This record gives sequence, C-alpha cells and structure tokens, in this order.
Amino acid sequence: MPACWWLSRWRRSSLAQQRCLPKGEGRRFASRRLRLRASAKKSKHNDYRRLIMILAEEHDIKQRILLAAKKLFAVQGFDGTTIRQICEEASANVALVSYHFGGKENLFGALFENFFPNQKIASIDPGFHPVEGVRLIIREVTMYRHAEPQLISIIQQEIILNTPRIQKIREHVMPMWQMLRHWMEEGRRQGYFTFRSLDTAFMSVTGTLLFHRDQEYWMLLREEQKPDVEALADDLTDFILHGLRYNGE
Repeated sequence: MPACWWLSRWRRSSLAQQRCLPKGEGRRFASRRLRLRASAKKSKHNDYRRLIMILAEEHDIKQRILLAAKKLFAVQGFDGTTIRQICEEASANVALVSYHFGGKENLFGALFENFFPNQKIASIDPGFHPVEGVRLIIREVTMYRHAEPQLISIIQQEIILNTPRIQKIREHVMPMWQMLRHWMEEGRRQGYFTFRSLDTAFMSVTGTLLFHRDQEYWMLLREEQKPDVEALADDLTDFILHGLRYNGE
C-alpha cells in the first residue's frame, strides 16, 4: 500500500479516537453512551432539585411548628399547651415534633435558638464605656421586646413560675445580663453611677426592662397615647440613668 494511504488512515483513526466516536458499531455504541451520560446528568439534576424542594419543605414545616409553639406557649403557657395543639396550629403531623425537635422540651429550647438574638449579643464588645454599655442594653432589650412580645411573655411566665426550663432560658439570656451588671459595676467604680447595692440596683434595672408592661389593667390611669418604641427606649434610658444617679449628660 502507498505510504499516503497509511498516513490518511492513521489520521482518520486518530481523529476518531480524539472524538471518542469510532466507526461502525463503535460509533453507535459511543452515541448510546453519550445519551446515557446525558440522561444520568439530567437525572442527577432532577434529584438535586427534588432534594432542594424537600429541604425547603422541611424548613417551612419546622418554622411553622416553631411559630405555633411560640404563639401557644405565650398564651397558654408551656404546661397548658399540648403537642397536638401545636401541630394543629401549624397544620403539621403530630409525629413531626419528635422528628424535628425530639419532643416538647427540646422544642421549647429551639425557640431561643431561633428567635433570641444570640449572635448579636455575642458580638457586643464588653469593653464599651460603661454608660454607653448600659444605654445599649436598655435600647436593645426595649427593641427586642417590641419585636418579640410572645417570647418575652414566655420568659416572664417561666421566671414567675420558677420552672425547670429557667436553666434553658439562662443559657441564652444571662450573657446579656452579665454584661449589664459588669457595666453598672464599672460605672460605679469609675464614678459615673452612685448606688449603695449593686444587687438592688441591678434587679431594679432588669425589672424595669423585663416587666415593664402596658396592659389594659392600667388604661384608666393613662393620660397619654402609647409611645412608639423609640420614645419608650428614650424614656426608659432617662429613667434608669437617673435611678443610677448618673452624673453626666
């Protein structure tokens, strides 16, 4: 055979190998393999989409259960609320509370993991100026009470009843109160505040922040319209700083 014939055949063979499309039966087999590969890729894509949809649906169900529990615990109390009532409120299967949370007690803890500003509290610098630190706590607690009245109601109930769940609340709330106490103590040490007992002053401040309630019971004695949250934060700040006998501006 002429050398040019062999060269031409070698080139065609090389090109076919590069394209992974050999002649005859091999070409048909390769074409089928490409179709199967494309089908598998499409199937993986569809599986991924289904997985995303399942995860989104699970997240939606968990959120509905959390919101229902927060609402009912605030109104009926923890002990007065059943898992069935929570699931009816959330339009969810009763078994899903155990599946997602491991029971009602863990669901209670999940409320604070999801709705309490844990990351925001952790990001606060304890080295703040003591007066500014006290101002910050007053403002943040007031704003949070306005944003999450149901969780605040749950905290108040658990504290008043002194339930075993107080320990779970402490895990989330105490870092904030510890910073407030630290700033009050530092403020007194640096001469900004004047009070005899740190314990008494601290409990008075936390009581003002946590149990300040604008209820219907007091409506007969009110002379002004209910203030907005910004005005309330300013009023509480002035009241508390005067109570601590702050000697600055």
